[in-house]
Amino acid sequence: MESANIKYPSLFNSSDKYSIKAQKRFTLLNKWTLIILVLSSSISSLTQENWAIWLSSALLIISTILTTLMSLLKFEKGWYEGRAVAESIKTLCWKFMTGAKPFIMELEPIDAQNKLIDNFKKLIGQRKDFFTLIGSDFAENEQLPQELITVREYDLKKRLSIYKSERLEKQKKWYTDKTQENKKWTRISFSIIIGSQILALIYLIINFKLEINITITPILISISTSFIAWMQLRRYQELSQSYLITATELSLIKSKINQVQNDVDFSNFVDDSETAISREHTLWLARRDNIELFK
Repeated sequence: MESANIKYPSLFNSSDKYSIKAQKRFTLLNKWTLIILVLSSSISSLTQENWAIWLSSALLIISTILTTLMSLLKFEKGWYEGRAVAESIKTLCWKFMTGAKPFIMELEPIDAQNKLIDNFKKLIGQRKDFFTLIGSDFAENEQLPQELITVREYDLKKRLSIYKSERLEKQKKWYTDKTQENKKWTRISFSIIIGSQILALIYLIINFKLEINITITPILISISTSFIAWMQLRRYQELSQSYLITATELSLIKSKINQVQNDVDFSNFVDDSETAISREHTLWLARRDNIELFK
């Protein structure tokens, strides 16, 4: 099976790095906000001494500051704007390399390259605010790597083999791995939510009989509520189902690879594959905002 060292344009690298950085910051802010709220609730529930009241109040102030930062810095928007741009560029590059529409093999090499650059320009025009945000580093590096041109110059058999191994199989593995990861965190989150609720119920029953002075029910409820909020934020169940469907669809599409006999067949095959990948990502974006994935 053929393999290739695929090098994407600087536009992709900058967008991808910014998206990952924004995602980490957004997740971190949310995580610490929830942790601080649980701590504040726990301290105020265990004791009403002055130090506890002051500490609980200070933690609430910190959580308010973190929430305000989330609202002002808009890390989530940077996360999915960057992801949309990066995935759009990757799709365009693979269509260019394989000779899929609109970069069909009948085009002269220079015309195909110009068409790819024009699509990059169109993408920048649609995302001016985002590219201003990530700075000028993308403008100073290569936007049409020789590796893309080299793959396009290969014969049909080699292009097909590279697309199968470097795009289809890697993308399918990514979806499969993410499916398992999200399923794992779904189980863990539900276990904590259900466990904390059961413990709270047990405590209430015991406290009714023994009249225990320490109150832990609010703490357990706070933990349960925080994990429910975290699951809503991370969308573990929803994503595991979405990734599984896309991985299955890619498997079905890959099974048709032996039917490709010429460049026209290959163009249609790549178009089907990239549509499946884009569909999953478009739905991912739609769950967060009404941002159209560039095609």
